[in-house]
Amino acid sequence: MDFSSQEKARRLAEVGHYYAHLHNRFWSAIHEAGITPRRYQPSEFAGLLHLGISFTNLSKSGAGMVHQIAAASIDVPGFKARLSFRPS
Repeated sequence: MDFSSQEKARRLAEVGHYYAHLHNRFWSAIHEAGITPRRYQPSEFAGLLHLGISFTNLSKSGAGMVHQIAAASIDVPGFKARLSFRPS
């Protein structure tokens, strides 16, 4: 399962963790939905690979809202390659 977005959120760009805004309910929601065995913290996102969960963005260099991201920063081939990766 991959959680993807078109761009880096500003908070991700600032701290390096997905869904890290103080009021973001992502981590609670995936736990309450039974996707994860416990509520993970944003800083633990890399540890979810062993559960088959990954995170990626179409634009690795832009941050902000979609309309603020330069089209040239969108890496469709790289995005497709990341989606086809299967951890062993």
